[in-house]
Amino acid sequence: MLTTARCVAKRSSLSLLKRFMCSPTNSVTSSISMPPEKPIIGTFEPIKKDIYERLFGVNGFEPVAVELFEVLDDKSIMVRLPFIQLLEYIEKTDFDRPANRYILWGRQGAGKTFTLNHLAYWGYLNGFCLVHLASPRDWLDEPAEIEVSESRPGRLDFPLNAALALRHFKNQNSLFLSKSELKVSQKYTWSLREITEQGEPLVNVIDHGISRMKHASDCYAVLLKELKIAANNNLCRLMVLANDVNLFYKKPLVKHADGRVASVEEMTLARAFMKMFKNDWKNGLFVGATYVNQSHWKNRLTPYYPKALLTDRGWEDFDPFIPIKVENYSDMEADSCLDYYTDKMLLQRPQSKTPEGREEIKAINARNPFEMYKFCSNL
Repeated sequence: MLTTARCVAKRSSLSLLKRFMCSPTNSVTSSISMPPEKPIIGTFEPIKKDIYERLFGVNGFEPVAVELFEVLDDKSIMVRLPFIQLLEYIEKTDFDRPANRYILWGRQGAGKTFTLNHLAYWGYLNGFCLVHLASPRDWLDEPAEIEVSESRPGRLDFPLNAALALRHFKNQNSLFLSKSELKVSQKYTWSLREITEQGEPLVNVIDHGISRMKHASDCYAVLLKELKIAANNNLCRLMVLANDVNLFYKKPLVKHADGRVASVEEMTLARAFMKMFKNDWKNGLFVGATYVNQSHWKNRLTPYYPKALLTDRGWEDFDPFIPIKVENYSDMEADSCLDYYTDKMLLQRPQSKTPEGREEIKAINARNPFEMYKFCSNL
């Protein structure tokens, strides 16, 4: 038995455990209705409550976005130009060729995460198998617990985070898994008595990782490996989505028991997920969104271009990729947003509903979606 090293993360693991235990089941409770064929920019597309819980109940949106949905008592996403651009690219994609890779980039608060999650919703409605990573920071900087891998000496496992990722995958793909017949391509031995035989349903690997957190990290790595094999064999159409993807190329905060800083190659989850960055698979696409922290005045001049954020290594890993810039709201989108806030009674002061007041709101916040919400929530 290898020595087990555990550490207490900055953020308590209780919140992760609560999300894991209270996440929705994988039952299918409603039929899927396709969205309009040609979404109109500036309109809001509502997400049914049961579908929202299935897609984003475990993970997906940042706390401020969850707060927005709760305050407005509505779960709708604005149709924006980057989303339309992605749909146009997907429509013209030859899925028999290596997977196309797209990088969403732009200023902080411009809506990269919302665009990514909007695509996840669209992919769900259109039968894609989703692999969705909402925040690699939970793996690279603040894992709930750390254990030395028993199957791969020298690597670090994050059991609770891995089990949460498996639950997130199972919830998002509940309908897909109920209809597909994906099977494992080889035999996997987890312990002397726990084995997944070749030809067993892939969902058995997922269930084993959820019930046996000790093996959850290895199960997640096997899941990604088998999904690539299935996509190459035309058994599924895969959509891989990664928020804050450039964090994989910064120095992690996770350390070994002896105090050494761990590299991403030494983390089972990160190592497995980064293999999805390659285009050695077909029948799918990869979409990543960059993260830039410009909230503090000292960071206002932080570069937000893909080259600066991905670093040379990330640039090489994704080359070639299709960059899609997520801008602040256009004037029309900002007006649509303010109309929405007015309808949902987020704007209370009479002055905020006048033409002059609306123009002042847009000017003060430079039509940045996040800044507009923060400003309007105090009106």
